[in-house]
Amino acid sequence: MPASILTRPTPWPRLRRQHAPVLIAHGTKDRMVPVDNAHRIYANAKPGDELYLMENFGHVTLWMDYKHRLAARTLQWFDAHLVN
Repeated sequence: MPASILTRPTPWPRLRRQHAPVLIAHGTKDRMVPVDNAHRIYANAKPGDELYLMENFGHVTLWMDYKHRLAARTLQWFDAHLVN
């Protein structure tokens, strides 16, 4: 991992400034970005934000969900938060 990754600004202040709710999706078996990062981001999130964890999915395999759970959750999220 490049050292520059460790010195990048944290997303937490930006997350709190967003007016729209935020959906944080993360795989529990992610070896590139540990799931603890998602928990830390969510711990600093504003009310209305949501953490959606995909059990036993990794960094890339999160998008290879043949049951389309992440896609379904994302569409539910849009329906709940972006559609009048």
